[in-house]
Amino acid sequence: MINPIINGSSNSQIEVKKMRIQAGLETSLEPNLTLTEMVKEYKKYMANQKDPETIRRETSIYNALEVFLGNIKIRAINKVQLTHYLEYRQVECDISSATAATEHRTLKAFFNTLVRYNYLQENPILAVQAPRNLPKEIIILTDDEVKEFLSKVDSSDYRDLFLMYLHTGARRGELLPSRPFTWDNVDFKRREITLIGKKRVPRIVPLDDVAIEILHRRKFQEHKEFPFNFNYDYLYKKYLRYLKAAKVKATGLHTLRRTYGSRLVESGVDILDVSKMMGHQDIKVTIDHYIKINNEKLHRAASKLNGVWT
Repeated sequence: MINPIINGSSNSQIEVKKMRIQAGLETSLEPNLTLTEMVKEYKKYMANQKDPETIRRETSIYNALEVFLGNIKIRAINKVQLTHYLEYRQVECDISSATAATEHRTLKAFFNTLVRYNYLQENPILAVQAPRNLPKEIIILTDDEVKEFLSKVDSSDYRDLFLMYLHTGARRGELLPSRPFTWDNVDFKRREITLIGKKRVPRIVPLDDVAIEILHRRKFQEHKEFPFNFNYDYLYKKYLRYLKAAKVKATGLHTLRRTYGSRLVESGVDILDVSKMMGHQDIKVTIDHYIKINNEKLHRAASKLNGVWT
């Protein structure tokens, strides 16, 4: 442990701090590491908590912060610096407000962890207003759009993978070896797969005939080492190319996941069951972000009262 008082503090302040710690009124802090050192320590913590793709994405945010602030001591970072950093990212780096809001959330979690592990007394970004993130349009593919998209997929391997996303609601990394998703995750007898979700929480997803056929063929006929051995970055580029060829409006692979959840609800599956199958900790997420109720469905609901009290 080192003295938690920042450089420039007077000896009297240091003595007061020591007395408060001895009296149990304050806790002695861990060493005041540089931002670079702290990120390295944090990545060790993340290794068992998050998947490699998430770590890679978040590391790029910490790197951008270090470029802006320099290799500053972690307890020297303050509200003003973080406010200027987010402004710099939007104005100079031309990132969207949605991306800036994501960076704000990521840094908030980073500093919260440092507080929890006693590197900081308080989170400096809590006083920084998060960039306003306007609601995104929720895109759910129609059956015709799904068929048109699949018709443009010129690889049986990619077709199998995209169909699995559509028939399991898996997140983008949950079907790839890095999560990991191996043959050990597949139970052919029970017709189930185990997906490793956010925060490494596993969930069981039952398989329909399409999904079980794909997995059975790939293991016992094609003898694949992994169910789906793809590089995500290359996979995503191929996905966008197929969407463009099909003239289908969509964004990330999450569109396939949303389509799965929405189709289940439209087919009459209880929304609580859908939420569980998708691995949502809060059913509100299922309702707000994945379920698109169109006007036609609302009109059908209203027609249930036709003639009831006439």
